[in-house]
Amino acid sequence: MHQSWPARTSQDEDQSSGIWDREARQWAQKPDADSENDPLIVLMRQKGALAPEHSFLDVGCGPGRYSVVLAREAKFVVGCDSSAEMIRAARQRALTEGRRNVRFEVSSWKSFCPREVFDVVFAHRTGAIDSVEDIEHMTRLSRRWCFYTVFLRRENKAVAAVRKAAGFAGGPRYDQHVCRVLSHLIEKGFFPHISYRSEVRSKLMPIEHATQWCLNRLRLRAQLSLQQQEQAASAVSLLARDGMIDMTQQALLVDIDWRADKEL
Repeated sequence: MHQSWPARTSQDEDQSSGIWDREARQWAQKPDADSENDPLIVLMRQKGALAPEHSFLDVGCGPGRYSVVLAREAKFVVGCDSSAEMIRAARQRALTEGRRNVRFEVSSWKSFCPREVFDVVFAHRTGAIDSVEDIEHMTRLSRRWCFYTVFLRRENKAVAAVRKAAGFAGGPRYDQHVCRVLSHLIEKGFFPHISYRSEVRSKLMPIEHATQWCLNRLRLRAQLSLQQQEQAASAVSLLARDGMIDMTQQALLVDIDWRADKEL
């Protein structure tokens, strides 16, 4: 029997932190965001948000790939993430580059209470933003701009096979989430700007690595029984070619930006 894709709970948030802790080393090896060509940074420049007198808050900052890059051009940057290991990696990244104008804090977004407000608050592809209350929290902590990058569609054959084998009907409804966010912002009088971009990322993974990766994506939302895990692992193995799994991801993303001070 198929279950609908579940909403996140506080228990899921605790489990998510553990998953990201275990994946922190892998994420820490990813390069800094490209300061010249990254779509989010380009958008910030176009809007006039990236300036040496501005402060930034990076929501769900992970290993600091954006925080440290933005610190090169900003007054100061604060990053928060619920994963202690991600924050450890972010602090090491800042230390390696000698950035003293960036601070990282271990905190879930819902309980994050900084001692300052910021010129720019942004959240890039993070599960930390899951509701309109999270969007309100972003807006309250910003005196100028907010930027939110989120998936509108996301397709990965291996993840889809694992979801089906584990008994879940479909995946997260990103489109519904985006519609709720936009509707909420418009209702509150912020009149957000939106832009779309497609992305394809190709990658091959060994079966064991791919299986664990796919299972972790499900565990971010749901508790899995031993039977569900075994069924999911079997589904991944059926996709193998020469011991490798094609983890190509096709995605459509939306960049949403709005002025927290309601200037149009």
